Amino acid sequence: MNYDCIVDDVPAIMARLPQAVRARHYTTSLVAGEVRDRESSQGLEFMLEAGLLEVRDPQASHPRIPRRLEARLSPADRSLLALAVELASECGSVAIATDDYALQEAAVRLGLGVLKVRYRGARVTW
Repeated sequence: MNYDCIVDDVPAIMARLPQAVRARHYTTSLVAGEVRDRESSQGLEFMLEAGLLEVRDPQASHPRIPRRLEARLSPADRSLLALAVELASECGSVAIATDDYALQEAAVRLGLGVLKVRYRGARVTW
């Protein structure tokens, strides 16, 4: 499926997904701060300067997710979910690009799309 907006986690940034997949790409300052190795930092800087990726922090509080999932999510993961929920009102369709299984499951439970970056992805159980 094609998405209008994609919210990128660290694996998506490291894989330079904003250069490869046509959509509006966003991430949060918490996630951008997790990019530390030299090559990935240079890629992040390039994508930001080229306008391929925008750092934007969510304005609203974090969405409600099941307690068992919430314990497995980092503050950066929760910021991505909050931003994706916000963007859903601006974009036709939104996905989170990540390899983190807990983040994938939370996104699906919130009605968001998921783009797996390198691995096959989580099986979501209801």
